[in-house]
Amino acid sequence: MAEKVLYGVEDIALMDVDGELCLRDGGNLYQIHSHPYEPCTYLVREGNIAATIHNAFESSTIRRVAEERQPIRAVTGAEYDADRLCRFLAFAAKHCPDHDVSYVEGKMAIEKMKELGATMPETAVGMSDLGVRTISNAFSHSKKLAERVMRMEDGKVYVQIKK
Repeated sequence: MAEKVLYGVEDIALMDVDGELCLRDGGNLYQIHSHPYEPCTYLVREGNIAATIHNAFESSTIRRVAEERQPIRAVTGAEYDADRLCRFLAFAAKHCPDHDVSYVEGKMAIEKMKELGATMPETAVGMSDLGVRTISNAFSHSKKLAERVMRMEDGKVYVQIKK
């Protein structure tokens, strides 16, 4: 098996494995496929779809970002360089089996808010601190969620965690 790292960050890498675009996250290897019309990104592990990301990226675009280090924009307006794209795909593979790109970005933003300690109005952070322009309203309007994004009048956000 011929493996070539196209781009790597920490234990995550976009790779060419025998001519096929793949994501290695620790010990897991995911083949990256896409459907160009939506576009839809598929992460396949051991023959099974681990994640489907709707309105995301074509595999040829992902390869270009990894090889040429040229950033791209998602339909959400968020900019993705190779580093962010690696982390996005790895996060989706672990946490988002079948979601839209905006949902995956929102889930990642919630994790970042928790990391930054933005769990109450006094510690709220700006969207630019999270690397996103918007967070899906699905994360702030549902009362059923254990973690809800709360928006402040000044535009800052924090995550409210139900106990």
